[in-house]
Amino acid sequence: MRAWMIAFAIGILLAALSPVLPGMKMLILLAALVFCLHLPLYAASKLPLLCLISLLCLAGAGAGYVVAAISGRSYLDQRLPAQLEAMDFWVSGQIVSLPRKSDRATQFEFRVNSSCLAFDPKACAQGNEQISFFDERKILLNHYAADIELLPGQVWFLRVRLNRPHGLLNAGGFDYELSLMQRGIHARGYVRDTVFNILLQEAHSGVLYQRYRLQQKLLNAIESLPYHGLVLALILGERNWMPRAVRDLFAATGTSHLLVISGLHVGFVAVIGYWLGRVLVSLFPPMLRRFPAQKYGALAAIAAALMYSLLAGFSLPTQRASIMTTVAMMAMLSARRIPVSFSWLLALTLVLLHSPLSILSAGLWLSFLATGALLLVFVPANSYRLDTTAGQHLVYRFWQQWGRPQWVVSLALMVPLAIWMQSFTLLAPVANLVAVPLVGFLVVPLCLMGTLLLLLGGWSWGLLLADKVLAGLVAFLSLLDSCCGALLHWQFSGFNMLNLAFASVACLLLLLPPAWPGRRVAWLLLLPLFQPLPAARPLQGELWVTVLDVGQGLSVILQTRQHTLVYDAGPARSEFFDSGRDVLVPWLAHQGVRGIDALVISHGDNDHAGGVDSLLALKPVAMVWAGTPRARSSPCRRGIHWSWDEVSFEFLHPGPDRRYNSNEGSCVLRVTTAGSAVLLPGDISAAVERQLVADYGDKLQSTLLLAPHHGSKSSSTRAFIDAVAPRHVVFSAGYRNQFGHPAGEIQQRYRDAQVNTWTTASSGMLSFRLGRTANPEQTLPAPEQLRQGSKRFWR
Repeated sequence: MRAWMIAFAIGILLAALSPVLPGMKMLILLAALVFCLHLPLYAASKLPLLCLISLLCLAGAGAGYVVAAISGRSYLDQRLPAQLEAMDFWVSGQIVSLPRKSDRATQFEFRVNSSCLAFDPKACAQGNEQISFFDERKILLNHYAADIELLPGQVWFLRVRLNRPHGLLNAGGFDYELSLMQRGIHARGYVRDTVFNILLQEAHSGVLYQRYRLQQKLLNAIESLPYHGLVLALILGERNWMPRAVRDLFAATGTSHLLVISGLHVGFVAVIGYWLGRVLVSLFPPMLRRFPAQKYGALAAIAAALMYSLLAGFSLPTQRASIMTTVAMMAMLSARRIPVSFSWLLALTLVLLHSPLSILSAGLWLSFLATGALLLVFVPANSYRLDTTAGQHLVYRFWQQWGRPQWVVSLALMVPLAIWMQSFTLLAPVANLVAVPLVGFLVVPLCLMGTLLLLLGGWSWGLLLADKVLAGLVAFLSLLDSCCGALLHWQFSGFNMLNLAFASVACLLLLLPPAWPGRRVAWLLLLPLFQPLPAARPLQGELWVTVLDVGQGLSVILQTRQHTLVYDAGPARSEFFDSGRDVLVPWLAHQGVRGIDALVISHGDNDHAGGVDSLLALKPVAMVWAGTPRARSSPCRRGIHWSWDEVSFEFLHPGPDRRYNSNEGSCVLRVTTAGSAVLLPGDISAAVERQLVADYGDKLQSTLLLAPHHGSKSSSTRAFIDAVAPRHVVFSAGYRNQFGHPAGEIQQRYRDAQVNTWTTASSGMLSFRLGRTANPEQTLPAPEQLRQGSKRFWR
């Protein structure tokens, strides 16, 4: 059975990583075939062992593939049809999440009950022109009206404009489209402002509404406390009120899992529930005549885990933890000796059955690998028995009970963190040694007890005490990070599958008992991970150009043999998204770039300079040029030029003798190799284009052009295109953005000039490689498109 469960998980993983999925008819045929494969298993006793294991693996993998493929195909078939994108229509439904407020908008999930394309809202309200195939879908909406209070559970009739799920796609970055799929979001968009948006039914009951009421009551009681955001996160699983500095501190010390209601917290609450259940039932001896106290404790643990998960909105991490807790307690309730490996695999199988595509989430792998490592080390007989002589020492006991588990978890998660986060810190075992018991056995109980006291009598002293403890924890983590954070932090890059395989074998050997052969030299297999292969760089005289996908904005990376230049840092849309922090820094880490030699800020508009501050805070930058004056920067001026690794850089605009507005004062940078050139014009207008053509003429010729002003109608004049004569042009623009960039007529203008056009919205990150040979007949090859190069069925 364990072989079947392992194969089942592998089958789900294969389906989840598939670039395309079979149609539903083909999946039905595959399901029938998989069912037939399971039939011989009923005669398992008559089959040879090798044949039985092979059949189990094949049947399990087939079952996993079919389950995941059906789940993925069902999601794809329910997405917003392409023909309805950017169209206004009416929907009625219910708010099914806690609304998240920012400076610009309120975001919430909305369950559609009925939808209508009619222009007349009265006709839609009467049930005319319904779109039945978009009913019972979940959509993600932004509401920009500040004077409307949105509450979970409310039923609204709204005019909306929707797009299919779409997100930015960059190497090393967050896959937003995958996240939307895992949350079951079939479309995203915004509410159109109209007087016909009507509240049909107020929210009066339901778990979600009660969570909102509890949230408001907690905010009223503790909003003045310095760490109220952490308290809310530990009670309700909401991170909206948590300062960015606190998040970064927990991430730097490897304690991010403590920020919200995670599997660890659910496990702690289950342990507390188990203990309370046993204590309480012992007060009523007649109850023990039917069942032993352990079974009552197991039932209490399951109930406590479910209630705490419900308090957190039953998010995916808490669902996983609840299932794992239930499986562990059911083994106790059955009073049978069930191998821990079977229980662990059963929990994994049930989680994947419940949410097959969660297999692609880092949280699932980290939680199950951490749990598996602890079971591997501590469950075997005598593996956790204290030494009779040394066991009298308090330090030794503390190490065995708290220090050793943290070391085991850190060792087990080293390779996964290298893959997903490109980083690992040795601060994690030390920080968690203090933070885990402090949060699990003191802060979480204080938060829950404080919440109960607040609801019963309005007393907030429990929450106040939890805030004080959290203040001490933050002070400890800050001290730890400041004294040795940089020394004990590794940034991984350039490793390949061989590095990871060696490191995985090493971690497994180090987790096994000391008697295992090869365990003493296992540390040597970790060395390739900490001494990775040098990151790929251009040859001398070559130039690599990477246009990042930052939505409606611009950020370009120019790399020579030994230098890196960043041209613009994209937008900062809200406290929840900043291109510098969320796109640029992860990409630089993924490529092994530790510092930036030059940063060019073409001008001060948010879509170009919004991510600059976070980039400067997180990465060392040697030189900053800016088109709009700003602190600690030099103005980019016509005539400034330099050379790196046989690649020449020159500013063509603005001149020192004129004042320009923000767009027209953009830094225009031309970079040339021996055989090609790239022109970065920022957001210049037609007037500046005419000036450049007059001043430089044919000297503007470039192989690659970043379209001025994202392809707006105010730029890319015919004379400018003819003077530059590019072979490729890139439009850096957001998916179906409100400005209509790039304009259709501008795209056609480039096509008429025989220029290859590329758009980050449809291609994701684009990578060009400009050669060093001066061959006039050489053509720049097509760029690497990340969206096509890493094709997945959901995007």
